Amino acid sequence: MKEKISITIDSELIKKADRVIDGVTVRNRSQALEHLIRKAITQKDAEEAVILAGGDIRKLKFGDTYKPLARVEGSPLIVNTIQKLKEAGVKKIMIAAGPITDKVFEAVGDGSEYGLTIIYLKDEGTGTAGAIKSAEKHITGPFFVVFGDEYFDFDLKKMVGFHTMNGNPATMAIAVTTLEKSKDCVKIMGNKIIGFKYQPKEGEKTHYVNAGIYLFDLSVLERMPAKGSLDKELIPPMTRKGEVTGFVFSGKWKHLM
Repeated sequence: MKEKISITIDSELIKKADRVIDGVTVRNRSQALEHLIRKAITQKDAEEAVILAGGDIRKLKFGDTYKPLARVEGSPLIVNTIQKLKEAGVKKIMIAAGPITDKVFEAVGDGSEYGLTIIYLKDEGTGTAGAIKSAEKHITGPFFVVFGDEYFDFDLKKMVGFHTMNGNPATMAIAVTTLEKSKDCVKIMGNKIIGFKYQPKEGEKTHYVNAGIYLFDLSVLERMPAKGSLDKELIPPMTRKGEVTGFVFSGKWKHLM
């Protein structure tokens, strides 16, 4: 049974609710607000994450160490990522470290030091998408994916709230940089990413770049290819369907090259 109520809502929230209206499953503002409230109440917190810290050993090298283990702001990069994920409520992390699995284990262990569980994924050489797909049996709800060569310092809890409010199955964290430093072509309309191309031609680059941090609904795993690149095989077609939200954050971010 439904009840009619009268409420006062911030105009910006109403604009966000209106974006949910698709004319098919959500036909009007009332249905949009009900949809978002229902999603916020029933949505599970993001308690799981996948860190992609493997790949070609030559590309992983960073001076006399490896990118996930390089010290940034005084700590190994992967430790910063684990701590940020824990602060956001993550309780279980799957790490795909490939050829440097032993070295990553030496640095962070089984997660008990951080009060969470760390599971190491077997390297099957299936690319970033394949690595995430291999973690499927460990994932039960919304989950983060973080690339192992990214340093960041912003509140991931805000990304969770943003993801829930916008209602898309995928959210990509977006950093803003100069065209000279950009490696991506990210096109955004409002909060929605309408186009994404990894390593585009020089004239296609934008000031918006993929920060290598995603938040996915569990349903995305059904579309995750068993082999291939996350940024080439999964994300571009999802952006063309309007299924990826862009979370433009303010905070420190650095991609280790």
